[in-house]
Amino acid sequence: MTTAMILSALTSGLLSGYYGRKSILITGQIVTTFACFLLMQSENISTTLCLFTIIGLGLGSCNLFRSIIRDAYRGFALRNMAATISTVLSISSALSPLLGGILLTQFNLQTIFLFLACSNLCVGINILFNPLHNPKQSPRKLLSTIIVKNANTQNFLNKSYCSLMTLASYVAWTISLPVLLINYLAWTPESYGLIFLLISGSSQIGGACINHYLIQYIKEKTLLNTAWMSLLSLSISMLVCQLYWGIQSSWLLIHLECYFFAMIFTWSNLMSNAFEEVTIDPGLASGIYGGISSIGAAIGAFICSITPQSNAYGLIGILIVCNVASLVLYNRTHTQQTQPSINA
Repeated sequence: MTTAMILSALTSGLLSGYYGRKSILITGQIVTTFACFLLMQSENISTTLCLFTIIGLGLGSCNLFRSIIRDAYRGFALRNMAATISTVLSISSALSPLLGGILLTQFNLQTIFLFLACSNLCVGINILFNPLHNPKQSPRKLLSTIIVKNANTQNFLNKSYCSLMTLASYVAWTISLPVLLINYLAWTPESYGLIFLLISGSSQIGGACINHYLIQYIKEKTLLNTAWMSLLSLSISMLVCQLYWGIQSSWLLIHLECYFFAMIFTWSNLMSNAFEEVTIDPGLASGIYGGISSIGAAIGAFICSITPQSNAYGLIGILIVCNVASLVLYNRTHTQQTQPSINA
């Protein structure tokens, strides 16, 4: 499913420059809705996996939301809209497992697929009748933006790699934590689900709201560097806890709360910073950004799968490497941007 989303994000970004944002988004919603309805009738694992792959292809087009923002906004308005969307996404990510649990407990798995199908159908109808800014370019002009390489394009790619690192660390948390708490510390799945919902939901919603306020007074660069330094400090603190006390739920959950709170500052600020000065077609840029970010999810999942499950060293290693790499890549980008003016 992740591989399908990566391929779909790249393809959707390219095709949106030919056919416009709206047509690609509606096509993605139709594909996802159709696959969700079919999942209600699926009776074997092979069919289910194939349908999940199709869902990944449809969901990949949703990465175009970044290009829609970039088409309509610039400057502080872009930052403000990105922060607003980050707040909405943090609330929905906190409520979705709760809603899924209620539907599964009160009804059955097919009800969840029905809900997803109806939700995608409603989104598609909303897109159809919404007067979106829908730019189209000729194939020759769009391809020229891919071929031409300049400093702005390289800076955009560096910030996309930072997004990759952020998503890799997020996935590493979501995969490693249940293994450590359920398999190693003998928590029940129900207890873990409730605690994770409360901690991740409160930290992400709180962080998103505070970020929405701070962007009015603090520059993106300052917020991003502060966030990554905080995340790196938390990662090192986790290493110290692992060395001295071993696996304990108390320090794991405290660090989870603080980590998710600080991480939310990177999502919207990094996206608005990357798209503010992008020179290639925003649709293509959105596909590249989303595709690279999704690769981070695959990398995080793969590394967690091959690390020992009896300690947190694998998780800690991923967190440290990702935050150091993000700091280096991002500040290297800004050094390259300021170098011409210094030389002048």
